[in-house]
Amino acid sequence: MKWMKFLIPFIALLFAFNSCKKNELNTDSSVMLEFSADTMIFDTVFTTIGTTTEFLKIYNNEDQPIEVSNISLARGSSSQFRINVDGVAGISFDNIEIPAEDSLFIFVEATIDPNNINSPLIVTDSILFQTNGNLQDVDLVAWGQDAHFYYGQQFSPGFPDIVCLEGDCETNTCGDFFWPNDKPYVVYGYLVVDSCQKLIIEQGTQVHFHQGSGLWVYEYGQIEAIGSLDEPIVFQGDRPESVFDEIPGQWDRIWINHGNAGQDNVFEHCVIKNNFLGIQAEPLVLTEDDLFGPGAENKLILRNVITRNNSGAGLLLKNYNVQAENCLFANAGQSTVAINGEGEYNFNFCTFGNYWSFGTRNTPSFFVSNTYVDQLQNLQVRSIENSQVTNSIIYGNGFDEIGFVFDNSGGALSNIIFDKVLMKVDETDVSDDNVFTDILINQNPQFVEPSDGDFHLLLNSPVIDRPNSPFAPFIGIDIEENSRIGNGDWGCYEYQE
Repeated sequence: MKWMKFLIPFIALLFAFNSCKKNELNTDSSVMLEFSADTMIFDTVFTTIGTTTEFLKIYNNEDQPIEVSNISLARGSSSQFRINVDGVAGISFDNIEIPAEDSLFIFVEATIDPNNINSPLIVTDSILFQTNGNLQDVDLVAWGQDAHFYYGQQFSPGFPDIVCLEGDCETNTCGDFFWPNDKPYVVYGYLVVDSCQKLIIEQGTQVHFHQGSGLWVYEYGQIEAIGSLDEPIVFQGDRPESVFDEIPGQWDRIWINHGNAGQDNVFEHCVIKNNFLGIQAEPLVLTEDDLFGPGAENKLILRNVITRNNSGAGLLLKNYNVQAENCLFANAGQSTVAINGEGEYNFNFCTFGNYWSFGTRNTPSFFVSNTYVDQLQNLQVRSIENSQVTNSIIYGNGFDEIGFVFDNSGGALSNIIFDKVLMKVDETDVSDDNVFTDILINQNPQFVEPSDGDFHLLLNSPVIDRPNSPFAPFIGIDIEENSRIGNGDWGCYEYQE
């Protein structure tokens, strides 16, 4: 039993060693914190200067304590959030220890004046955590103004967050949904107008979308956005600072699917700006059979609409029917209007002006093709029928501002005419008199300041007082409701002395 006198001190030493090891800081660079949420949302809509507090729990799941070398707000002293760590309020904290298999609470306070119209519609920041050389963050999101907010949730990994007009998107509530012009609307994610729903937007309404967000008019859904000259409806990003007024790519798109005949989607006196795609209209494809299905039966109707500063295209159209009059499609990263597949496309008194200045552009301002490659890489050849561009201007700072890809094999048609149109071309063949009638080629339309988005006409413009096309109705007023005098001027603007 003499060995026992050596064993007992050894066991005591072993326990002491293990105890010391468990009390030592874990400095392994692979150590990562876990959080109760990766995004904290302060979704209270304040009616006065608002202060609200939420908490975040940080977990140390290691069997040793860890030291967080720094916890701080990314925006520092300019942040509209404050954090409280271990009972101390501030914006930055150093050397915070979390015991083994334990946690830490951080209280986050948002103090925002929702009635300050100069504040962002959505206020964002992040809490940064530096641990053993690793940097992690938790996003903070709060509503910065008093507005109607739609915040999306993830339903399918890899797809955008979705929010519905009403309810939790699990049930389909049919009917008309009216948006009054009482305060702005802010969309964070993709807002869905579901089947058998119709979104009606009052004149003057301001609709804002966060980065990557958009509006999705699902199959058999409908939208009616009718503004006025004095109170247009504006679809735009959510950054109110003046520096963002004309910056492209701030949000994603308005995506419109097919509907029944007469179930038209209407935009009138609307501005759609600073996104990736102004409007994308196409039948929804959910199954392989849908790939070979017919085009849309309903129409996209655009009157006195402006799309501008779209980093992709102003209109991206496939297998659809479009009727546009008195519209300005301006300054897109690729085409102001791109048409693929079948349908009927009618543009009357429209200006397609592309003076893109945010990078290189090698695509025409107006592109049309009766072909496209579908999701299974099949080459689809469809018929374009009864389509025309009339009394219009197609111009820009490129060489060829009109482009075609037509395949008439298998009896497919490419029935589109350009009558009473000024266009800029280089290599594009416009010699077919059955397609191009009474056109002006490569004559400067004399816009006021197109690179700044001003497409009004100067006195010496060659499109002033031009004959009207017999293929389309004469429209007695322009996009600004000025009377067209005599024959009227091509494009969306009538010259004003």
